Amino acid sequence: MHNQEKIIIMAKLALYDKNEGKDDWKDNVFYRQDYIYSNNMKTRFYVFFGCVILSAFYFLHMAAFQDVDIFSIDYRIEAIRLLVFFAVVLVGYTIIGTVLYTARYVQKQKRIEKYFELLDELDDITAPESHEQGKTDKVEV
Repeated sequence: MHNQEKIIIMAKLALYDKNEGKDDWKDNVFYRQDYIYSNNMKTRFYVFFGCVILSAFYFLHMAAFQDVDIFSIDYRIEAIRLLVFFAVVLVGYTIIGTVLYTARYVQKQKRIEKYFELLDELDDITAPESHEQGKTDKVEV
């Protein structure tokens, strides 16, 4: 019966290592705030890059399809609009990212805790057997 329990636990451990374990162990080296901060910085960078592309398309659309003279645009007003747009989008994505990355980190920590619980359970199952084998096996010199 112990062998079957050991096999089941080892299979669960192997499945974890194969599926989620790689990502969990890679991110386990970070503290919670460092994990959130580093991922939020990546998100902010990509969102900022996306906003720049959208801004370029906006000005191209104004110049090409709305027949607006490029030289008659009040660039101060447009710059303020774009900065407000950038700020709102970046703050929104930062809040969403913080909630999302916090939830991911908590899930990863729970999976790692479950992994260690399974290891402890496996150790508890194998420990009595190793003590029994140590008593019965005698080494002759």
